[in-house]
Amino acid sequence: MNADGSNVKQLTYTENVWDHNPSWSPDGTTIVFGRESATGNAEIWIMDSSGNNLHKLENVIGSGPEWSPFGDRIAYHSSQDGNSEIYTMNIDGNDQRQLTNNSADDRWPS
Repeated sequence: MNADGSNVKQLTYTENVWDHNPSWSPDGTTIVFGRESATGNAEIWIMDSSGNNLHKLENVIGSGPEWSPFGDRIAYHSSQDGNSEIYTMNIDGNDQRQLTNNSADDRWPS
């Protein structure tokens, strides 16, 4: 989309899923977002800013992704241990690190 709101372009559409919480990389070239299927699976997907090269970050269960200031990591929340906690990972989905571990419902890491 142009800065004035013209030239709107839909980047994703998949039936029976909910794409949400898009986050632009600090350099403006990449978008990460959460996707939930009709069955409730929480996934994190990434694509370039034109909507091309769309792919799921494998072995990641989570939602609410946000870029780190330098664009080298992504923070997100996940209930993979039964309680929602905050994690970070490399932008390829590797090196997942749990940052919180408590009984609170930790979400939305930005």
